[in-house]
Amino acid sequence: MKLKKVTFILLLLTVLCGCTAQPSNNTNNMGFSDMLKGLPSKIASQVSQASQRKKGIISTHTGGVNYTDWLWNKKMKVSGNLFVAHFNRNEYRNLHRENFQTNGFNTVNREQNNDSRSTQLKTGWRFDYQLNEKTRIIFRPDIVWGNAAQSEKAFYQTLRADTLLIDSAYIDNQSDEKNYFLNGVLTISRNMQKKGRNLTAEIAGILSHSNTDEDTRTDKKRFKDGNVANFVPSSTIQNSDRIVDKNEYRLKLSYSEPILPTLHFNLLYRFSRSTTVTDKDTRQWDTETEQYLPLASQTNRFENVFNNHRIRLGIRKFWAKANLRIGATLEPSRMQSYNYRADTLFYTISKNTFHVSPYVNLVCPFSKERILKVEVSGNTRQPSGAQMQPVRDESNPSYIREGNPDLKPIMATRFALTYNDYDKKRQQTITATAGMNIERNSIVNKVQYIDEGVRYSRPINLNGIWGGYFTFMYSKPLNAYFRLSSFTTGNYDRRITFLSDKDNAGEKNVSDNIRLRERLRLTYRNKWFELGIVENIRYNYAGYSLQTEMNVNAFDINTGAALEFYFPKEITLLVDYKYDVKTGYSDGFDTPQHLLDARLNITVFKNKQGTVSLRGHDILGQRKVVSRTVRSNYIEDILFSTQPRYVMLQFNYRFNSFSK
Repeated sequence: MKLKKVTFILLLLTVLCGCTAQPSNNTNNMGFSDMLKGLPSKIASQVSQASQRKKGIISTHTGGVNYTDWLWNKKMKVSGNLFVAHFNRNEYRNLHRENFQTNGFNTVNREQNNDSRSTQLKTGWRFDYQLNEKTRIIFRPDIVWGNAAQSEKAFYQTLRADTLLIDSAYIDNQSDEKNYFLNGVLTISRNMQKKGRNLTAEIAGILSHSNTDEDTRTDKKRFKDGNVANFVPSSTIQNSDRIVDKNEYRLKLSYSEPILPTLHFNLLYRFSRSTTVTDKDTRQWDTETEQYLPLASQTNRFENVFNNHRIRLGIRKFWAKANLRIGATLEPSRMQSYNYRADTLFYTISKNTFHVSPYVNLVCPFSKERILKVEVSGNTRQPSGAQMQPVRDESNPSYIREGNPDLKPIMATRFALTYNDYDKKRQQTITATAGMNIERNSIVNKVQYIDEGVRYSRPINLNGIWGGYFTFMYSKPLNAYFRLSSFTTGNYDRRITFLSDKDNAGEKNVSDNIRLRERLRLTYRNKWFELGIVENIRYNYAGYSLQTEMNVNAFDINTGAALEFYFPKEITLLVDYKYDVKTGYSDGFDTPQHLLDARLNITVFKNKQGTVSLRGHDILGQRKVVSRTVRSNYIEDILFSTQPRYVMLQFNYRFNSFSK
């Protein structure tokens, strides 16, 4: 039987009413955020993150086609898709941030509104060709094209502690962006005549381009002694055109040779070369000539070429209840960077590094359902071109940045343990993980206050940064109707930064950050309905070697229940209620919330390809999205706008085409 399958996925009807008349990606994602991952578009990637975290009001129009077919007497399987998405996003955020200094702290209060829109077209294919019994060829090309525009308006105030006004600014930023992304991977694998002898070759290439045209106006006031009537105004208007071109190609060869039936030798070689060219042209408005003039300090061309060789040598040993891979990875690399100003070479950077790290991978399958894994590995991460570029960026007069050409690569070592146990007879599941991540030459931004309200940031290398984690998941039916499940996580991070003020270049501040979470769920189910009761508790602690009075103890507690009814003829009704309360947050960011959602689904047509849905979102109108960021030199709380109360009527239909 020859299979040809074409699937169309279309959003046919969306009707909203209530507090707003805008559709939202928060309610109809349809894989939209996944599509935007990895794109060269900065705006599209921001929308992808906002969509996953339900930040802002996002309206999307999406459509796609999936295709699958067998060709050449079933020797080649072809599958692919074409997907297009257009979005409009509006996000309001209210930010409260406390920046630590050597003596005390300053506070930043910022209100910001973003409006963005974009259209992205993506197509991806897979050609899987079985040349013969021993040789297989796979080719996977991807193409993405898009454009985007964004408008950002913001107002902020900086205060000494939280009382004395230092400065304020109004920022108006408009940007337009065009981008494309090409990616292709060709894999050829061959099984040799000798059992266990395998050879695989892979060639991959990436080509990406983005062009951003940006206009920014900043009106700033610096106050004297906190007097709102006594200030020095300043205004800057800039236009910048930024082009980023990147190309990369990779070659990977892997070979496995059986020395004994239970002992194999493995060799992996990978070479990659990436070239990134960033061309930025900045002009500033001159009030005397009333025209834009070139701004030399913000105009430059940066080229970065990175060559990396990765050689992994090891053995693989088999036992009845264990599988061990052990060896070492050798990673020589070379980075060359060139910076031009007005077509004149300004400086060059050339760095050679060599890193050796062990790797261990132990898998113990005590049974098909009970498996233990232990892994030790290491890798090297190079600093980015922007981090190494010794060019002073003063596009934001309150936050001046400069790169560091003396940065060393980060050397990371990872330890990981995983245990899975599934008891099929009792339907019981246990999953546990634990691990550590240790870094040498970590890259952190050293921030110094060169004036009140003006920060200067430069990346440096530091040692002593590490972290650990664990997770534990347990699920078991108590009887034929009840099921209990628990999910527990814990994270520890040790971070280092520097605290400074106008008269102090910086003192080292060590932070210990602990995050714990417990999610407990009890479910009751019969043939008429399902009831789930959930308790979700998050705890965040941060302690500092300096500024101990800024230590953090915060709780986020969410209690809820979901009740779903099953009616005849494929009709379901779901009612979901949650009560959310926070403690330890900034004032105004810890308001309790009562959240109520409901959804009615009706399956239509004999083949069950149609679905009519009626959904009520945030029926009580109390939903807020609050995020907290804790770092070793600041604490930040942000309140985001999100999809308000609405009622949505939706109809979905799936088309399928089969041929024999």
